Amino acid sequence: MGSRPRARGAKGRAPSEESEGGTRAALVALVLAFFLSLALLLHSWAALGVGGLPKGPLKVCVTGANGQTGSIVVRKLSERKAAGEAVSVVGIVRSEKSKQQLLKQLPSVDASDVKVVPGYEKDALKEAMAGCDRLVILTSAAPKLVVSSLFGVMWNKYVMQKAGVK
Repeated sequence: MGSRPRARGAKGRAPSEESEGGTRAALVALVLAFFLSLALLLHSWAALGVGGLPKGPLKVCVTGANGQTGSIVVRKLSERKAAGEAVSVVGIVRSEKSKQQLLKQLPSVDASDVKVVPGYEKDALKEAMAGCDRLVILTSAAPKLVVSSLFGVMWNKYVMQKAGVK
């Protein structure tokens, strides 16, 4: 009685050879996926400027600058500027009252470095953020309701049927 013939797979190989080939292909695919992911990550970091600062002074925009956390960030950046680092800060607030409150709280901050953007309007924000390299968003999650503006919003949205009115 001779030995039984070995079972062969679909391609004429022994099952152990097929699983070995499949393991090798899976390993190659895993290594390629790793290096592709690494390349994409490095490309994304380079595009975002992570790992290196822009050439020249760094300009940081801080929304919600008059809030508790926002005023700390503005103060710390102003201190870095005063220490000789190439950093400038632009604080963005919603009202002139908030601007005056921030300037009173942080006398080292120049009034021209605090911009008033009522209601965070798109065009005014674009102007205030022009030239900023970084953005720190510290606005309140629950904005105040301005009751006096409700009539105008209702009129424009429902009577005049203007698009984009919120």
